Amino acid sequence: MSCDFYIAPPMVAYAFVPPQTVNMNNLYAPDKGLARGTIFPCLDKPLGVYGKEQMTCGGVKKV
Repeated sequence: MSCDFYIAPPMVAYAFVPPQTVNMNNLYAPDKGLARGTIFPCLDKPLGVYGKEQMTCGGVKKV
């Protein structure tokens, strides 16, 4: 007796990207943007800082 059936692969995740607005009057100059890695000041986050948390050697510190 042979059983041939197909199992669909599970869905891994859904992505949601909200619409974003850009203030084109508040951009970094090209040389500063190149040095910082972005021309958008709101995206300029130092390494290890996300929102109001900062990664430290002892864990996460609220700032």
